[in-house]
Amino acid sequence: MKLVGRVRVLKIFTHRVESGVNCGVVIKVKSVRASLLVLESVH
Repeated sequence: MKLVGRVRVLKIFTHRVESGVNCGVVIKVKSVRASLLVLESVH
């Protein structure tokens, strides 16, 4: 029973890390796009 609990915690933890990484990538892409738009409007 203890092993099952540890596996569940690991699954939740890895899912959080994966979703956190995905969020970070999305934020970076959005900020890059925003900066590109700003550069285009300046020129």
